[in-house]
Amino acid sequence: MPKERPHLTLNPVEEACERIKRQKREIERVRTLNPDRDLTWESTEDFTSMELDSDGNYFD
Repeated sequence: MPKERPHLTLNPVEEACERIKRQKREIERVRTLNPDRDLTWESTEDFTSMELDSDGNYFD
C-alpha cells in the first residue's frame, strides 16, 4: 500500500506569498489574452515593517 503523506500546511507568510504568485500568474494570463489592457501590478502592502499576530494577521 502506498504511504499516505501528511497534509501540508503553509504558514501565513507562505500563504500570502502563494496568493501573490497566483495573482501575478492570473494578471499575466489576462495580459496575454488582452494585450491592450493596462494591468500594471504593484504591491500596495509593505510587509517589511510589519509583524504577525497570533491569528496570522499583519500589524504595524
